[in-house]
Amino acid sequence: MGFSQSRSTPTVSLSHTSLSFGSQPVATTSTAQTITLSNGGSAGLSITSRMIAGANGGDFAGITDTGGNSVGGGGNCMIRVTFTPSAVGAAHRYTQDHKQYER
Repeated sequence: MGFSQSRSTPTVSLSHTSLSFGSQPVATTSTAQTITLSNGGSAGLSITSRMIAGANGGDFAGITDTGGNSVGGGGNCMIRVTFTPSAVGAAHRYTQDHKQYER
């Protein structure tokens, strides 16, 4: 008797890899912009933490994941990002989601 076992894994993609907030007055919060995180795989995906980093990471906030902390196979969730500059000048940041596969 034989059998085969296949492991399914999530396949993550983002609708945008960057956002542009244009000119935003200091100490005022921008309108939220949305990124869609899609799981094209068949396994579920757990998002265990989120990180905003970079020289101006503290100016970016309000990341709200409307899908909760997990995205099922074939599913997606919305991530909303706002920008509140603390000083005049260019600001750059990146986000990183730490993922864990559900089995």
